[in-house]
Amino acid sequence: MQWRQSQSDWATASEINNNFFTIFKSSDAVIWTELSKISGAGNSNQVKNYSTTDYDYHGNVAYYRLNQTDYDGTTTWFKISAVNCFTVGDLSVTIYPNPFSTFAAIMINDASQINNCELRIFNDLGEEVINTVITQQLTTLETSNLPSGIYLYKVINNGKIIQSGKLISKQSYHPK
Repeated sequence: MQWRQSQSDWATASEINNNFFTIFKSSDAVIWTELSKISGAGNSNQVKNYSTTDYDYHGNVAYYRLNQTDYDGTTTWFKISAVNCFTVGDLSVTIYPNPFSTFAAIMINDASQINNCELRIFNDLGEEVINTVITQQLTTLETSNLPSGIYLYKVINNGKIIQSGKLISKQSYHPK
């Protein structure tokens, strides 16, 4: 297992009553842990740059989410960011969004491996519900027929599992 680091940077154009930022990290965009807290500028009308580094991450993709807290306790959540943390030579596959609803996108970092990769998705009973060959560097997969729930996936390259994990479907399912 290789340990990697990931850096998150952001900036504010101005700040009003900004007490602090909290950065959260996740390996699956579902379960979050606090990475760090950084003091805000309070009140400012100048551009402020912020940064934090995650020195304790292992895996191919890290998810980060920023939360800003005012002096009065009001919080604002910002969009989730996915960061590829692979090293040169690693074959990495990113599947997003997670949770998904009507589609999932599969992105592979090494275009030369595209024809050798296969995605398999299994329901909670272990039944294979999707088996597809990844045909492009970015492949979109129709998932509207999958009911809400937790799914396991495997990405297989030349018969070897190179990545596995959980996917969550959040949608209204209406059988036809």
